[in-house]
Parts: sequence; C-alpha cells; structure tokens
Amino acid sequence: MATASAPPAFIYHHANAFERDGELVVDVVAFDDDRAVTGLALSNLRSDDPDLPRGDLCRYTVPLSGGEATREPLHRGPVEFPVINYRAVNGTPHRYVYLAETDGASSLPTDITKVDIDTGTAHRWRESGTHPGEPLFVPAPEAENEDDGVLLSVVLDPEADRSRLVCLNAETLGELGRAELPHRLPFGFHGQFYGPVAPGRSMA
Repeated sequence: MATASAPPAFIYHHANAFERDGELVVDVVAFDDDRAVTGLALSNLRSDDPDLPRGDLCRYTVPLSGGEATREPLHRGPVEFPVINYRAVNGTPHRYVYLAETDGASSLPTDITKVDIDTGTAHRWRESGTHPGEPLFVPAPEAENEDDGVLLSVVLDPEADRSRLVCLNAETLGELGRAELPHRLPFGFHGQFYGPVAPGRSMA
C-alpha cells in the first residue's frame, strides 16, 4: 500500500476523481483551516461584516506509487457544492464543474457558477438580492455534450419572503424557466432531484 501526503486542508465536498497515467486526480472544494467550521457560527453569519471561510475549487494530483501530492487552484472562491454531469463523466475526466458562489458582501450564496477546467474561464448566473442553493445537473434525454442539460436550483428571495425553483441552461446559464412558490423554503445546503423510477425499483 502506498501513502501520499499533502498540506493540510478541510474538505466538505468532492466534485469528481479519476485515474490518469499512474495518478489519482481529485477535484474538491478545499479550505485552508478550521474556519470552514467555526466561520459558519450563526453569530458570524448574522453580523454586518461576516468573516466567511473561503473554499477554493482545487485539483489534487496524487501519485498512486506514493510521495507528495500536488494541489492546483482551479477557481478561487468562496464556492461550495461542486456538481458535475455525473451520468456522463463520473469517475472519468470532466471539463465542467458547477458551484454555488458567494460574493464578499453576503453570507449566503449569490451566484451559480460554471467553471471550465480546460480553459480556466467561469460563467455566472445571478439574480440581485436572492440566494441560490446547490445547483443540480439534469442531463438532456439525448445528450451529446457534457454540458447538455439543465441546472435546477431553489432560490431564496428574502425581500419577497418566498422561494422559487429556477431552471437554467447548463451550457449558457441562461434562464429557461422558473416556478414561484407561495412561501419561502428554509434555506438548505443541498438540493435533490429524482428522475423517473422504473417499476419495482426504489429511489432509496
């Protein structure tokens, strides 16, 4: 059994991992220290000037024979909840990662961001004054490209005291539609999408 080491970091969520040329490539959202936990205290989040922990989308390259792993920043945050097209590229090389991103003036996410790993570019969707939750990728029925599908996110509008489900084009982040709710949903971290279930099978 081989052992590889890397500088310490705190990680909540992984985007994907795959083997390549004797290495394990792992894309994660990494925090530098324990403020990833302590910075989420309610007193900090409610303050006028919250000191938010900043998670960056990073790539760890781990030699399978052991040794030192390398860490490469892919997109500087604060970001969280990385999502890919799992049906198409889970466990294999991927190009796109979708995240919830937070600007410096908010304690909750303000953007849905698409990062192109190959080019290093990022595109964002934002609606002023609202807070999107984790984006969920739903592939198109006859998808031909990795980003051929839609993103679903529950978006909180605090001023209106209600939430909405927003559907975005996963390629362009253009809005395709929305469903307004008559009330607000408690702002949660994770979203869920359940596709059709074959007869006799369970979603559990």
